[in-house]
Parts: sequence; C-alpha cells; structure tokens
Amino acid sequence: MNREASARMAVALVLAMLAVVPATAQRAPDRTIGTWFGTVLEVSGRAEPHAHGMTMTLDGAGGRIDYVNPDCAATLTRLATVGDVVEYRETIVRGADFCVDGGTVGVRLKGDLLLWYRTGENTADPHVAASPVLARVRRK
Repeated sequence: MNREASARMAVALVLAMLAVVPATAQRAPDRTIGTWFGTVLEVSGRAEPHAHGMTMTLDGAGGRIDYVNPDCAATLTRLATVGDVVEYRETIVRGADFCVDGGTVGVRLKGDLLLWYRTGENTADPHVAASPVLARVRRK
C-alpha cells in the first residue's frame, strides 16, 4: 500500500470513528438552577383572574413548585430547550382539586430574574395561562 492510500484509509477511519462516537461538547452551566420566588398572575376559563405566591426550585433535570392560595405543589420534568427557554412538564402532587395538572412551564433567565410562563394546553383547562417574574432566593 502506498502513502496516499494509507493516508486516505487513515482519514476514512477517523471519519468513521467520529460518526459513531457521540459528541461530548461542554454545556454552559445552567444558571436557572436554584430556588426562585414571586407572585403569579393566573387567568383561566375556570375561575376569575387571581394572583398567588409561588416558590420554585430547579435542579437542571427538573424541579418542584409550591403554590400558595391555592395550596398546590407540583414536580417538574424537563422536556426541551428551545433557544434560551427551558420547558418542563408540571405534574400536580398536592391540591389536584384546585390546580391544573399536566401544564407546560417555560423559564428564561433575564439578568438576575427568571421569566416564567405556564400554559394549559393538553390539560383539562386548555385556556389557563400564568406568568410571573421570579427573583432568586438568596441564602444568607
């Protein structure tokens, strides 16, 4: 085998290896990880618009939300990242009589604030929508 053939074989081998081995690019740190709080304004087809407090803790793969008045809690499972918005599926674990189960929650970091939304698409109340701006809980 001549040098040219050896070089082509080596290049082909490297390209084949790159096609099989998954990319291991470094991900930027998820700055949304932590505990956030704020007041939600919720609009629904089931009730009058109302505001209530919430605390949300994110860990990268998911998280938890605790709502105040109504007293509900939910787990979050990460669904997708679309641009700079991370979306989660919300599963109600406390207060299912008062809160809509299965909504989509999206978060986007804007400076030191977390922009947040929840929609009711594919739920029992598809017209529900909520939107607060959350601040990070600072540990002393």
